[in-house]
Amino acid sequence: MARYTLNNKWLYILIAPTKKDWDQTSIVSFNMTYRDRQGKTWVVSNIFDSDVPEFVFYTPHLFARYHSRMNLDVLGDDLIYRYFKYNHTASYSYKRIKVGENQYRQDVTATTQEGVTFGVETPVGVLFKTFISYDMAKGEQIEDFTKSEQARKELEERYEEDTYEEYLFYKARSRKK
Repeated sequence: MARYTLNNKWLYILIAPTKKDWDQTSIVSFNMTYRDRQGKTWVVSNIFDSDVPEFVFYTPHLFARYHSRMNLDVLGDDLIYRYFKYNHTASYSYKRIKVGENQYRQDVTATTQEGVTFGVETPVGVLFKTFISYDMAKGEQIEDFTKSEQARKELEERYEEDTYEEYLFYKARSRKK
């Protein structure tokens, strides 16, 4: 028997170069929190890759690790808000792992501004299970995560520049009409 709840909460994060340009050059993040049967909070986000939505699930364990490993003094919804405020973009890396004779799983690593999330790809999207800060990286992880984080920063900057140029183009075009 399915159980439905009306206690879900939505967290919208809007990032824009300026207040007046919020609608044209912004990055919008939609995140829904929900509580499981044990009362633990999960988060579901949607991302679009080639106009196809994909869902990203964040486990309660990930937020517990984020809290302890970043040594934060916030909990609950405030902790979740803080995570997405500082880690709204990520650079994804995929690694195919053999788990049986003809069975594989796809591990997913995502570098963010504050650290790295680890998870797996599922039929409905990515399930992120845990979080480490950059100072916890070891061995070849240090170089891999540094490269991935640099790529994330460059892509975020390029996105902001491209969308702002597109906004200026359409703004100028609409004035001519």
